[in-house]
Amino acid sequence: MTSYDKLLNKTLLHSHNGRDVRGGHIGSVVPVSSVIFDTLYTPTGTEPVGFLFWNEVDGTIDIRLKNNVTLQTGQELHFYGKADGNILNGELCQFAGVEGDHIKIKKVVPAEIIAKPSYLVGVATQNITNGTFGYVTWFGKVNGVYTNTPLNNDDADWVAGDMLYFNNTTGQLTKTAPTAPERRIEVAAVVKIQTGSSESGVIIIRPTFSSKLADLEDVDGSNPDTTGDLVTWNNTTGVWERNSYNINDYVLTTTANTTYLKLDASNDPITGDLEINTTTSSGLKVLRTDTRDARITVGDTTKSWSMSSGWGVAGDFSIIEETVAGNRLVIKQGGNVGLSVTTPSYSLSMIGTTARTIGMERHTTTNTAGNSLTIQAGGSTSGATDKAGGTLTLKGGLSTGTGTSSIILQTATPAASTGTGNNSFVTRVTVDHTGANIDAGLIVNESGSSTGDFRVESDTEANMLVVDADANTDGSVYLGGTTNGLEIQKGGKLKALGTATWFDDLRIEPVARTTGTGAPTFEKWYDDSAGTSRGVFLYSFTDEAVIGNEKEVFFTIQMPHGKVPASAIHLHLHWVGDSTQTTQTPRWGLEYTWKEIGADFGDTTIIYATGNAAGDTGVTANRHYLTEFADLTPDTTQDGLSSIVICRLFRSSSNAEDTYTGNKCGLLYVDAHIEYNQLGSNDEFSV
Repeated sequence: MTSYDKLLNKTLLHSHNGRDVRGGHIGSVVPVSSVIFDTLYTPTGTEPVGFLFWNEVDGTIDIRLKNNVTLQTGQELHFYGKADGNILNGELCQFAGVEGDHIKIKKVVPAEIIAKPSYLVGVATQNITNGTFGYVTWFGKVNGVYTNTPLNNDDADWVAGDMLYFNNTTGQLTKTAPTAPERRIEVAAVVKIQTGSSESGVIIIRPTFSSKLADLEDVDGSNPDTTGDLVTWNNTTGVWERNSYNINDYVLTTTANTTYLKLDASNDPITGDLEINTTTSSGLKVLRTDTRDARITVGDTTKSWSMSSGWGVAGDFSIIEETVAGNRLVIKQGGNVGLSVTTPSYSLSMIGTTARTIGMERHTTTNTAGNSLTIQAGGSTSGATDKAGGTLTLKGGLSTGTGTSSIILQTATPAASTGTGNNSFVTRVTVDHTGANIDAGLIVNESGSSTGDFRVESDTEANMLVVDADANTDGSVYLGGTTNGLEIQKGGKLKALGTATWFDDLRIEPVARTTGTGAPTFEKWYDDSAGTSRGVFLYSFTDEAVIGNEKEVFFTIQMPHGKVPASAIHLHLHWVGDSTQTTQTPRWGLEYTWKEIGADFGDTTIIYATGNAAGDTGVTANRHYLTEFADLTPDTTQDGLSSIVICRLFRSSSNAEDTYTGNKCGLLYVDAHIEYNQLGSNDEFSV
């Protein structure tokens, strides 16, 4: 700090040695309006008591206290007390009384804190010997503590972010939260773990106390002391209070571990039929020891219904409509269920004396569609390996002699116009054996409607196979879906729908100029290396620095009839290089004009491409490369059948982007990658 007498009309403290702050002369009283600290000061740890300095690391003004303890203003709050017993740095402390004008502190005694949690006062911020004075942090940071076991007095290492609690057993900090009925006191959180084995961890203190029931202000303070005691609200006094009620006054345990319901505080259970048993899984029981059925009956002035055991057959369960003969529902001991059948033969049986209908009722909410009904066979055991699910079998009634039976599936047919009237059910599928061929069994759309479809679903496609029976329109068969599948149209035309299209390469034969500087050389590129073969020839595209001398070939492309309308052409150039260059690549150009039959050819468009599908950053000699030009997307004058694209392909070697300097490229082939959705068309051309 530099010495100043005045700064902006304010009297400042002086520093004569660059560190200590003092008045203008010994004995003088200097009015101080501000203090400037040396923000570059590095603490030595040997500063005298009362020394005030700036802490650049934590951004605080620190005060050196007794016992080499530092108070970081704004970060922590201490109090100074006398130790009743030895206390180690980082240990929980409690109030231990007073001595003269001083508070006494000691290491936490768990039983005393459990009895009176407010005695917990904080964490020792230093080692304090018995009978000496030291500092305890009751709010803020505590630096220089152990965070690893066993020196942290816990059974596990701490990590940054752990909440630390009062340990009801050891009285020290623990990361394990107490559980009822233990005292729950959140004391601190871990800010920084120790480095190695050093006492260098940091925790932040803010004791937070949880109250027990008797500690709450609206509880009378009298804890229940007997199992089963009840605490009730007293609206007159406005408190919760223990009263004379105990749940055990209303049950009685007798022989065989059976607990009976009682109606009063006497020790006489309700005897006879009714038993509420809390020691077995039976719960409410109605028991009979004679030959009559055990029955629970409910009813009103019109009708009574009963649940009974042993009414029709001993041991069977029944629901009875009183005063009406027979059971409305029976559950046999083996599990069979009968509707109006006393001895059901099947898992679910109905009385066979008249025709029966099983139906799901109509929706009762206004203007709401009906709900679905699913019948499902049983599945294999969860987790079983390669086990089949159960088979769902629908059977017609058993016939005799020449008699037959059928299975008929019907749905409601929609009306021709909107309305609220009921529609009629129409048979969609009939399975029977009517006619000369008794092995015939499946008729689809038996009603003869010309608009009905036959449809097969898969687990992911609702229309895996569709036969459109409407012969007046398309009369198509769809495979794999009506949106993304194959359509076989009436007359045999095959068409792919949606994403079911496919791609194929339309191979193009380029034609080279025979004269002029732009004509590529048709020369040998490869032979058998023994001089005995004629070899194979390619058009060579040399590096030409002058525009107009760039090597070029010409070709036309006629669009095939099976091309997806409005789909783009992906033009591919196949080529090889004669020299390996790790970072150099050629640049290719395509000039074209495209029109359909009846449209006028106009100005050409030029596009360029570099790079290759192999992903090489340069060129490896004799490697087959493919370079793809940007998509050629047709407009409305280019998309008709047999439209023509007129093209010039050239090596743009005069451009700086062609870095394959001094080297030549051999043209292998040109193809147009085209998306198809049908095998040709029924039209010769379009205009």
